Amino acid sequence: MNSSGDSGEHLLVRARSVLLDALEALHEHNDAVIVIGAQAVYLRTGGIDVALA
Repeated sequence: MNSSGDSGEHLLVRARSVLLDALEALHEHNDAVIVIGAQAVYLRTGGIDVALA
């Protein structure tokens, strides 16, 4: 894999690690937290014109 691919893979691992840390920190509030993936949001919103960062 090239260096940019390695960097992207490293970023993905770090992002997942941060998400897991956040979910662990919110454990006491797990009855009030709903987590969904971005892909699910894109699929559900379809052709809606929304500005995304």
